Amino acid sequence: MTPHPSTDPSVWIAALLTLAVLGFLVKDNPVWRFVEHLFAGVAAGWILVVSWWTVIVPLVVRPTIALGDGRHDARAIGEALPGLLLPALFGALVFARLDRRTAWIARWPLAIVLGVYAGLRMAGFAHADLILQLKSTVRSLVAADTAATANGIVFVLGVITCLLFFVRGRGTRGIVAVPARVGSAFLMVAFGAAWGFTVMSRVSLLIGRFQFLLFDWLGLR
Repeated sequence: MTPHPSTDPSVWIAALLTLAVLGFLVKDNPVWRFVEHLFAGVAAGWILVVSWWTVIVPLVVRPTIALGDGRHDARAIGEALPGLLLPALFGALVFARLDRRTAWIARWPLAIVLGVYAGLRMAGFAHADLILQLKSTVRSLVAADTAATANGIVFVLGVITCLLFFVRGRGTRGIVAVPARVGSAFLMVAFGAAWGFTVMSRVSLLIGRFQFLLFDWLGLR
């Protein structure tokens, strides 16, 4: 294979950064640390820009400017401004963490965000993780063929035994000891499958990087 390296500067930059990241496999080094901080800084800047144009501008800046176009009276402006400026104020207080002396101020907007988010998501998680799980467990027993019915029985058995394991714990004795051990086995299989999926996804990313280095950067065909 005759190599034909790329002449695109962006490809060279991406390739050198990739090699710098892979250098961590040998040992920790200053180049890896620089790339790590560079990635964190670029990600933070990207999130800041996206948040500005998708949150601040359409939800705060444009509605505030629209209030001054002369089509709203003073009463309407007075009723609308608190709903626009107070969230913006609380959002700006988050940046108080940049100074150690005022870092405590950022606790208030963070507490409000976490509290509101937890309250809103509680119903969603209960519906998704409890109600839908129960519906899926019951419906899995009603199947058109034998294989699907057997799969539903195993599914129901796994759900019940896993619940017994978490309710009673590993030190359970008596009539629920065996089901709890079965639930532990189901959990180990599930954790192993999740771990295997994670490893395979990381290997897939690594293969993609090697393909980029060999084909896009070095031009090996």
